[in-house]
Amino acid sequence: MKGVVNLHYSRLLDAQWDTVKTRSLLASEFQRSGVDLTRPVVATCGSGERNVG
Repeated sequence: MKGVVNLHYSRLLDAQWDTVKTRSLLASEFQRSGVDLTRPVVATCGSGERNVG
């Protein structure tokens, strides 16, 4: 996929509180990963890594 950026979901979680990070911390994580937040973002997972079955 053109323009793909790999950002592991664990970077979006706040381990101390067992929640998703705040909006501002999420924005920082995306920006550090090279995501242009002025453009639409599409999230996808092709690995099934966390699939339980």
